[in-house]
Amino acid sequence: MTSDYPLVPSYVTVGQLVYEHDFSAGHNYLLIADGDKLGGILTLDDIQSVPQQKWDVTQAKEIMVPFDEQKMVSFDQDVLSIMKQMDENNINHIPVSNNGKVIGLMVRDNLLRFLHTHPEMRE
Repeated sequence: MTSDYPLVPSYVTVGQLVYEHDFSAGHNYLLIADGDKLGGILTLDDIQSVPQQKWDVTQAKEIMVPFDEQKMVSFDQDVLSIMKQMDENNINHIPVSNNGKVIGLMVRDNLLRFLHTHPEMRE
């Protein structure tokens, strides 16, 4: 699980995200928040779905997937069941919750690296 993720306010426009956010750092997702309340996740696919002529008027909150509409995993859930849930739902990122509060994000690439370096976890 990562708790080091890009966080942006919900009112930011797609244009601001495209021109001001550094996607070259390897993150192809953003978490959307208002203050300390996480609201949803926004992926590069979501951003690319917005026509360029609407970039300056479309806010992140309009195209994000709210956490309450997403599959979630529990912080104490085992790695293989998380991978299975991601596979079944064809997703690469899944929020991690504890007592109903989002505390981090599980990213498929990180899980695959973990399983590669810890083969005993695949059993």
